[in-house]
Amino acid sequence: MFVENILPYRSRINYYRSQEQALRYDETQSPWHKSLNGTWQFLFLNSPSEIPSAFYEGRYQELSWQQIEVPANWEMVGFGKPIYTNFNYPFPLNVPHVIDENPTGLYYREFTYEEGLGKQTLRFDGVESVFEVWINGRYLGKSQGSRLMSEFDITRSLQVGENQIAMKVSKWSVGSYLEDQDMWWLAGIPRDVTILEEADLFDVKVTPNQKKGTWGIDVALTDIEQDYPLAYQIFFDGTEVLVGSFDRCSVNHVTINQPKLWSDEVPNLYTLVIKVADEVYTAVRFGLRSVALIDNRICLNGELILFNGVNRHEFSPENGRAMTRNEIYQELIAIKKFHINAIRTSHYPDIPYFYDLCDELGFLVIDECDIETHGFSEKDCPAVDPFWRSEFIRRGQRLVHRDFNHPSVIIWSLGNESWFGDNFVAMADAMRAIDPQRLLHYEGDRQVTVTDFYSTMYTSIDDLKKRAVQNKTQPSHVLCEYGHAMGNGPGSLLEYQEVFENFPSVQGGFIWEWKDHGIKVIEDGQTIYKYGGQFEETVHDGDFIIDGLVLPDGMPSPGVLEFAKVIQPIKFYLAGTQLVIDNRYKFRSLKNFTLHWQTVDETGTTTPLQTLALPDVEPQSLQLVTLPLIADSQGYLNVSLICNQADGVFSAGSIFVQDQLVLQKFETVTKTLQKSENDSQLIFTTEDFEVVINKQTGNISQFSKEGQALLQREMNLSLGRKRISNDMFVQPQWDKAYLNELYSYCDSIQMTAEKDCAFVIIKQTLTPPVVGWSLKLQQKIQIDGSGCHIDYKGWFAGDYPSEVPRIGWELPLKAQVTEVSWLGNGPGESYPDSQQAVYFGNYQLKGEEWAFSYIVPQDAGNRTNVKEVKVALKDQSTLKIEGSGFNFNVIPYDATVNGRYKELVNLPELGQVLRVDTKVRGLGSNACGQEPQERYKAHSEDFKGTFKLS
Repeated sequence: MFVENILPYRSRINYYRSQEQALRYDETQSPWHKSLNGTWQFLFLNSPSEIPSAFYEGRYQELSWQQIEVPANWEMVGFGKPIYTNFNYPFPLNVPHVIDENPTGLYYREFTYEEGLGKQTLRFDGVESVFEVWINGRYLGKSQGSRLMSEFDITRSLQVGENQIAMKVSKWSVGSYLEDQDMWWLAGIPRDVTILEEADLFDVKVTPNQKKGTWGIDVALTDIEQDYPLAYQIFFDGTEVLVGSFDRCSVNHVTINQPKLWSDEVPNLYTLVIKVADEVYTAVRFGLRSVALIDNRICLNGELILFNGVNRHEFSPENGRAMTRNEIYQELIAIKKFHINAIRTSHYPDIPYFYDLCDELGFLVIDECDIETHGFSEKDCPAVDPFWRSEFIRRGQRLVHRDFNHPSVIIWSLGNESWFGDNFVAMADAMRAIDPQRLLHYEGDRQVTVTDFYSTMYTSIDDLKKRAVQNKTQPSHVLCEYGHAMGNGPGSLLEYQEVFENFPSVQGGFIWEWKDHGIKVIEDGQTIYKYGGQFEETVHDGDFIIDGLVLPDGMPSPGVLEFAKVIQPIKFYLAGTQLVIDNRYKFRSLKNFTLHWQTVDETGTTTPLQTLALPDVEPQSLQLVTLPLIADSQGYLNVSLICNQADGVFSAGSIFVQDQLVLQKFETVTKTLQKSENDSQLIFTTEDFEVVINKQTGNISQFSKEGQALLQREMNLSLGRKRISNDMFVQPQWDKAYLNELYSYCDSIQMTAEKDCAFVIIKQTLTPPVVGWSLKLQQKIQIDGSGCHIDYKGWFAGDYPSEVPRIGWELPLKAQVTEVSWLGNGPGESYPDSQQAVYFGNYQLKGEEWAFSYIVPQDAGNRTNVKEVKVALKDQSTLKIEGSGFNFNVIPYDATVNGRYKELVNLPELGQVLRVDTKVRGLGSNACGQEPQERYKAHSEDFKGTFKLS
């Protein structure tokens, strides 16, 4: 019913006349490649029942032909009308029947054939949706699968000299029930038609592997009739690196010394050239790379993958799905320039040239099978109907065989929005039998039954974080669709990216989608782009197809500019008068760039552009760069990296990344800094200060000033406080959430240091016992001659309480506080909903005067809007804290470490605890009255803050 007489499935092999030609890897330049693209005779009919008998009888000259170009979708050139639906079928759901009102095209052309090699194959790279084909009146066969390759053996059908080819193509078929993708329903021959001259080698499959620390390839050869070995050469960058011979009909292993690995960042490609016969060669480009699950995380060459991807349909506003090579090339260049590293081929395999470019340019590809049955109910869907099983398997096999050799394809996708059932299980088994190395994806497999990771669409940020916490050891989570780019949008891309970058189990996602699908029409001399319902369709889904990051003609929208900025692989920070460059690439350094920078004051006036040769910054590392003349500047710092020479898709002299940072007047204290490190600590020492960081927890474990250690134990981010009377009804919820018992784990530390400054980025997870929630915390810590600067961000995740008493830092001091001087609200205490009796100013109090003494002991003493505080201690040491407006408090020491604040006592042998809070819950009157108003609560939302210790 689906296919008849097509050749066995294989990779897309091509032959060349010489080694030089094979290395150019352009099939269109091979003498063994005869294109049948061009002008064909065409007869458009409303139904297959209208086909004249003369067509079936081979009396083609009797028909009244028009003309059409191949490749083309016939609706795009005036035959029939396009139809857009998201998931509704525009025909009755009556499996396996096909309606008689089925637009059908008859194709015919003549061509000349000159005898070449021993075999001839007729290849179709895609026909929508079902076709039958005849050569010289001889019936060859039938095929469905609109975006899948079909090949026929025509060796006995061709004749030297003039030949005829005829085709019958229908828009609807039984296969159309499996092709309900969110796109235009179009028909015709939108991809290449080719006659291949072939020798005896039927298939070549190259599998990269790493065994015992060495890299190599396994080469599987199929259908070699000769009994002699085949000579081969392997080239890298045009230079021969290996030569040898393969045994026939077997798997041959080749070790490659000094391997150059393929990645999306550094897409190194080798070319295997096999001499099949005199003046007959075949070639396969391959990349050495591994795709594997390590601790249930998707890894490329051992490194965690972060998908900064887009979903991409094949679509041209002028040509529909009949995209030219140049259109595809320009589109992928544009995608790469926005720092997008991954593409999901929604929702079918693309034309083969697309994968060649992805190999070259460096994209991580999720290659999706041509299956979507969105318009079926779950109960009646094809995934559970045995009638469809063989076709599910067949489509999966055709996909894997065709694209097997492409290193850019790292994941096979079973399809899209087709529910789930036994047919997908059988399909996955069949695909894995061909390729056990790559991973499998399917969003509908919610229980991860046959797939390798969990996939969802449009999951909220809160739900992403909730699953990330509750399933720490479960399969990774990838958003195969998110950030719907319809119209003006999408928003919150930064917040999504922060989740991706801080929760290792959430490995990124794919924006829906790359490009609007508007069809270009000229009306009254004006260019317009039409969408669903504007072609007189009775069933359609309107402008839901205008949902791309770029317009139909490729013009970037504000959305794609925002996305590019959010995902750019190089970040910048200011460390006083120095610039920190954060190279987030996994595999490439930054040796090809010059740094450009200038300052902008608050009137918009810019200083002359400055340039600086950029030191080589290794992958996943930080680098400090001194920028002169910014110490006394206020306003903004504009920075950019400029390509010294061509860099992938970026031309020499072009901007690779850029950013703008806020400049503040900075106290320049140049003092020599020393760094030391052991298994458990990072230690930074200047003439006046020493900062010790615990590498296991990620916390600052000691801050010393002029040789005097100030901290009794680690400073840590905390959420709890001693209960106030008006907390009585919410306090039980906080106790059940174990707010006061957070344990810190360091996820990662990055560090760079120069002679007078160090900069550290720390990622932490803070978790309570018993319950399933956590905090993700990122600290950027700068240590220099003026002190220790801490910039932090945090994210709640899991089943966390909706609000907390406070969010901020606790600094447990070794000595008692004797005096506090501060710039902020005072002189008395204040809370967010109780600030009318205080005034901003400079104040000073003795330590014992700090907090009001309530009859029933409870939290007290908070000061709001504090910019600076100086604390004098009993041991004669002092501590200064500066920020942009924080809550500050001095509380008694907790009598139990990680206790629940049941006992807050002043112990002379211990110091007190300083609090530097970004949020504090208001007081309310809920012992008998109202809770604090929502605006005065410390909601469990993303938070950030900054302060300096000196």
